[in-house]
Amino acid sequence: MKLFKKLFNFQADELQQAERRLQSRYAVGTDFPLLAAVAGNGWNGAGRVQNLAVGGLGLVLDRGPAVDTGAAVKVGLRLESYEILAAGLLRHVRVRAGGGFTCGVSLTVDDPGARQAYLQLLIPVSIGCSLAPVDRTRVRQDEPGLRKTVYAGESASRLTVWSREEGAERGPVSFELAVGEHLVRGRAGTPGVQTFSRVDDQRPHRVTDFAAHHGGPLDRELKQLFRWTVQNLREGVPAAVRKFLGGFAGESG
Repeated sequence: MKLFKKLFNFQADELQQAERRLQSRYAVGTDFPLLAAVAGNGWNGAGRVQNLAVGGLGLVLDRGPAVDTGAAVKVGLRLESYEILAAGLLRHVRVRAGGGFTCGVSLTVDDPGARQAYLQLLIPVSIGCSLAPVDRTRVRQDEPGLRKTVYAGESASRLTVWSREEGAERGPVSFELAVGEHLVRGRAGTPGVQTFSRVDDQRPHRVTDFAAHHGGPLDRELKQLFRWTVQNLREGVPAAVRKFLGGFAGESG
């Protein structure tokens, strides 16, 4: 089942290009509700996903596999109401000091729909993991009294945060997350987020502009992408900014 029907709906050649681009292994955020189940030869285990890559994933399971390394297994991934099923090979198993087991599984996703769903799952994780600050000297400051900070990441993603640096209300006051042709915006004191997509406005002074969504499938998918991205943010985005964005992510659920 695809996670997005409007966003990242890759054709076959686009899917291969995206897979070649996303070649890192991405750590899954602790707030990201991605669960996993693995089964093989009469054994099964359940747990959570630690990291994702195009070719496989790392898991923490409640019980050790009763199959040998290299054995064929079935993997089920569940994220909220979505489920992805794939075949795989068990690559390694280690006992965790805190209990449970870590294991690595390489995946073989032959079904086109499942392959696309897995890549769609990888995208918000990769964006959240990869967002990192752009050199301040390259960021134009154009809002008096506010400091603009920009973070860039995978999938042509760009997070811009405006913060007040003086007074009792210091801290982030607004943000804009751009992913390709789409935007999600939020401002302190305004509930929820607003979503936009680039359109050709046919005006001679500019080629394109952004049009706001007011409900509908794409609005819902952009809010979902934003929420899942925020749940996977790493230390490249400061804790105060992660907390600020998290407030909006909860409202967009």
